[in-house]
Amino acid sequence: MNDAAGSADDSPNFDHGEIILTSSEIHPNHWRMEAEVPAEQVKRFGRQLRGVKPDIHPQEVATLLVSVLVDEGLDRIGRTSYIHRTLTPETESPILHPEKPFCGSFDVDGFAQPQWPDFSAIKIREDSIEVTDALVEQEMLDQRLDAGTRTPLEGPLKAGDEIVADVLARIPGHEKPAIEVSGITLRIPDRDGFLNTGGVLLPGGESLHGHHAEENVRFTSSLPTNLFDPELQGQPLEVDIRITSATRVSPATEEFVAAQYGSPNVEILKTQIRFALKQRLADEQNKTIFEQFLPQLQKMVPIELPDFAIEEMTKKKRLPPLLEKLRAKGLDEEATKKAVQKAWPSMKADAHRVFGRQILVKMLAQHLKVRTSEEDLLKTIRFEAARLGKRPEDLRKELVDNGTIGPYSEKTLELKIASTLQSHITEG
Repeated sequence: MNDAAGSADDSPNFDHGEIILTSSEIHPNHWRMEAEVPAEQVKRFGRQLRGVKPDIHPQEVATLLVSVLVDEGLDRIGRTSYIHRTLTPETESPILHPEKPFCGSFDVDGFAQPQWPDFSAIKIREDSIEVTDALVEQEMLDQRLDAGTRTPLEGPLKAGDEIVADVLARIPGHEKPAIEVSGITLRIPDRDGFLNTGGVLLPGGESLHGHHAEENVRFTSSLPTNLFDPELQGQPLEVDIRITSATRVSPATEEFVAAQYGSPNVEILKTQIRFALKQRLADEQNKTIFEQFLPQLQKMVPIELPDFAIEEMTKKKRLPPLLEKLRAKGLDEEATKKAVQKAWPSMKADAHRVFGRQILVKMLAQHLKVRTSEEDLLKTIRFEAARLGKRPEDLRKELVDNGTIGPYSEKTLELKIASTLQSHITEG
C-alpha cells in the first residue's frame, strides 16, 4: 500500500500529510513501514517540541518522531498495534539531521477488527447471587476474629485459630509449585470452608483440625475455578503445610468492630457488610462469566499473531526471570545457553497464549466501546486487598512500586466487559 505525500504549505506546524509512507503486510498482521519525512517537516517537528520542552535532547526528538511515523502508518492502513514495534532487521536507526530527510524502516504488528460472531450463540452458566444472613454473620465473625485477642496455642487446632506456616502446593506431575510461600498467617477454616493462602482460596483446610504447632500436614485440594490463568483453573493440588506456630483467637465483640469502622451501631455495620458482599459476589460472577465466555470466543475468532512480535515479547517478558533463576543456581555460560534453548519453546508458547488473550480482550473492548477509569481500577484493588487482608492504599502502592499494576488493569477491563456482555449472551 503506497501513500504519497501531500502538497507543501506555509504553516509553521508539522504536517502529517507530508510524511511519505509505504506499508506492506509481509506476514499476517506483520507490517513493514518505510517512511520519509522531508527536511522542512523535521525542522517544524523539532521547533514544536522545543516550544514545549526547550532543552529536549535530539535523541528524544528522533524517538518521538519514529512513534509519530508508526502511528501515522497504522492510521492510514486502519490497523491497531498491540504488541511490538521495532526497526526492520538489518537496517540502521534513522538519524536526525537539520538539513536532511528523516528516513527509516519499521516492523510493527497491525490488527484489523475481526468479524465478530453473534454473542447470543455463546452459552454461559450464571450462578444465582444471594447474600444470605448466614454469609453476613460469617463475614461479621471474620471481622471479629481480625480484631480479636491472640494467645499462644500448644493444644490441637480448631476453626478460628491462626497459624504461621510455610505452604507448598503443586499440581500433580508439575515440577514448578503453584503456590510457594513462607511465614504466612493462615486462619483455620470450618469444615467445608476455604483456607486463604494469600488470596487463593483452597478447599480441604479442615485437614488442619486437631494438629499442633511444629507439625507437617499434607492434604489434597484444588485451585479456584476463577483464576486469571484459564489453564490453572480447577487444577488438583497436593498441599504441604509446615506449621511453625499457632495462636488461639478470642473474637472481639460486634460492638467493638462497629466502633472500629465508625458505624453508629451493629445493625448499620451489618447492612454495610451485606452491601459489600453483594458487590463482591457481583464481581466474582462477572469474573466467572468472562472465563466461560472468552475460551468460546477464542475458538470463534482465531487471532494470528506475528512471530517477530512474540519472539521479542518472549525475550523481554519470559527470558529475564529464567536467566535470574539460572544465575542463582550458579550455572556457567554454556549450561545457561543450553537451559535457555530447552526452555525457549515453552516460554514462547506461553507468551503466545498470554498475548493472544490480551489482544482479543482489547479488540473486544474496542468493539463494545468499553473503557475503564481510575475509579474502576481502584475498585478492583479494593476487592483484591480485602481478599489479601491488606489496606487498599498499601496494595496500590506495592503494585506501583513493583511495576505489577498491569494485570490488575487487565482484570478491571475484563470485569467491565463481562458486565457489558450480560445483555448479549445466553444463559445455558
